[in-house]
Amino acid sequence: MAEYIITKYGINIYKDYLKNICCPDLVNPALTIKANSPRERINVGNAKGLSRFGSVSSEDSLTWSVFRTLEVENQIDIILKMMGIMDKMKSSIYWLRNSENGEINKDLKNILDEFEPIKYWKQQTEPDYVLIGIHNVIFIESKLEYPHKRILGWSRKTPLTSNHKQYIPYVTKFFNQDFINDYTNLGQRFFQLMRNVIVGSLFAESLRKTFHLGVVINELNQPNDADSHIEKFNEFNKYIFFPKRTHLLTWQRLLSGIELIQTNSPNITSLIKYMYQHPCLNH
Repeated sequence: MAEYIITKYGINIYKDYLKNICCPDLVNPALTIKANSPRERINVGNAKGLSRFGSVSSEDSLTWSVFRTLEVENQIDIILKMMGIMDKMKSSIYWLRNSENGEINKDLKNILDEFEPIKYWKQQTEPDYVLIGIHNVIFIESKLEYPHKRILGWSRKTPLTSNHKQYIPYVTKFFNQDFINDYTNLGQRFFQLMRNVIVGSLFAESLRKTFHLGVVINELNQPNDADSHIEKFNEFNKYIFFPKRTHLLTWQRLLSGIELIQTNSPNITSLIKYMYQHPCLNH
């Protein structure tokens, strides 16, 4: 019996999403609650009812596999070093939940409830990964798709609505006048990055730490509104007040860094193999 279903779009989705994850920590409620939530269930097609975490193009599954494995193996410093951040990790959050116990981080949720009131937002901003250090907070936004595919990237599919006018007081704190003058266009084009900057900055302020924004992309695909992710990311940096605290990495570069880790850990060995064989990360 096949372990996965192939959708009409040619995407492989594992019936058991855990088969799509390479990490020793598979019973952590931060993962299991998210992966089994109704919002993560596929609701159409021959994969209906399965978790999106089972899709080989799931950036969430790859995020957990990479970052959580590095945490378990006490090797997360490699991420900080690649971003040029001098710090030590204290704790982490995945999709609003603390990795230690799976509970929703109350400080972050309180900020979200103020920034995006539930009565207006069915889906609040949900950072993929938050690394909390002694001095810094890093929000990481992950992207993944099949090779050579143009993707929506950090854009919003549809134009901003009247609800998004509520972002403007926050936007003025972290973005320059050029962004504000063209808010309708740029807010849509950099929607996810804008929200991460605002929520991450407010969260870092609440902890009296310095905020950094990190993004991880697949170097084998491109955004649909720019020649490359690097070009688009550099454009975004022109509009924020702290461009030196943003960092762009690729999954391929992360793999190269992980290969340099001096350890005989079977978990790191398995992670390297998993990333080398990942269908979205190779030609």
